[in-house]
Amino acid sequence: LDYNAIFISGSAEAVGLAAAILVIDDWGRVTSQCVLYLLGGAALLMMGLLDDADATSRATMIVLALLVRFCMMGATCITWVFTSELLATDIRATGHCVATTAARIGGFFAPYIVTPGVAPQTIGLIMFSVSLVTAFVPTQLPETKGKALGKALPALNGSTSTRCKRTAILSSSSSRGSL
Repeated sequence: LDYNAIFISGSAEAVGLAAAILVIDDWGRVTSQCVLYLLGGAALLMMGLLDDADATSRATMIVLALLVRFCMMGATCITWVFTSELLATDIRATGHCVATTAARIGGFFAPYIVTPGVAPQTIGLIMFSVSLVTAFVPTQLPETKGKALGKALPALNGSTSTRCKRTAILSSSSSRGSL
């Protein structure tokens, strides 16, 4: 195993985490995610397009790969913060479950997309497209910077809490009636 390469690659994620910590409060959650997902997606696309070029040096590919890991780690960390701030406590676990499920589905399909039989340009284009969609989704949600936890989506959070309370009241009244 090439432990130096593994260390350097892991270091890019540590730097991505540090960058996320630095930009999340200045840029806001939505802008930070969009910029990092788009930058990482652009680096993925360049890796795919430059893969067959004979003039592309190994160093260029390594720098692009580190940029991808840096950006995706930072954006993912901000996504976890964003979902925690966006959703009220009673539905936060469901939000995290959906995010984890999406990550697992992506992890399942990745080996079928990144195979020796698929052209690197196609792989880069697919991954860039996924990054575009991932960068677009937060733009459809409210910014949570400076807001109380779970208060960014008042209509959704209020209706869920009310629905849960109504269900609890109905359940307790029906159990009293059966006694």
